[in-house]
Amino acid sequence: MPQEKGKKSFQQQIFKEIRKQIGNNNVLTIPESILRYVGDLPAAVFLSQLIYWCDKGKSPDGYIFKTYHDWRQETLLSEYQIRKASKKFQGMGILLLKLKKANGAPTIYYKLDRIAFIDTFHKFLRMESKK
Repeated sequence: MPQEKGKKSFQQQIFKEIRKQIGNNNVLTIPESILRYVGDLPAAVFLSQLIYWCDKGKSPDGYIFKTYHDWRQETLLSEYQIRKASKKFQGMGILLLKLKKANGAPTIYYKLDRIAFIDTFHKFLRMESKK
């Protein structure tokens, strides 16, 4: 049944209520192919956020810094899930990490290796399409 013109969808109504109650309605979007590529939901959430932040960092070398608290606020993932996903992505050759100070405290800086990611992701998609 089509929605009447000018009438808000159920999703829009829910998001409006969330904004009204808590001031935001951050949405985590995870393409199904990303989920299949990494093999588990927490890692897919983390990778989707890394992709989101790729163009938003201020560092000229492409690294972004986030504390575990920051990641938890954005993704609802635990420190354990973030560490596990980071280790997985380092093993896949798509994530670079370095430890530097941010605001006076040691902080992990993250960088998605775009070229390695695109290469491995394209290979994965090609294999998926052959199935």
